[in-house]
Amino acid sequence: MRGVGDFAIPNDWKSKRDWQRIHESSPQRFVVSSPVDSHDPRHNDLRLPRATFLLDQPAPEIPTALINLDRPFHIIIAPADALETKTGREFFSIHAHIRDYDLIRRLGEL
Repeated sequence: MRGVGDFAIPNDWKSKRDWQRIHESSPQRFVVSSPVDSHDPRHNDLRLPRATFLLDQPAPEIPTALINLDRPFHIIIAPADALETKTGREFFSIHAHIRDYDLIRRLGEL
């Protein structure tokens, strides 16, 4: 994902070959790996665009701290049944979002 410099992914993904080579897709040839459950371990010192993957459990809760993460760009990738921690409501019923197939289509247009 060009432009994204900070990835928060499930720990078991980190041993996969594609992840170990993700830096090759970066213009800078490096990426930062943040823990999924740590919403801003660097206190925005780096302010890198971030992608957070919450795909390792069904109906994950999305904490307010993650929603409010202050970055130039932040995308949260989660299942359709994800919940907002603060309200317990379905996250995508109350927050702007894009469906996975629409995202793939739009990325293909770039």
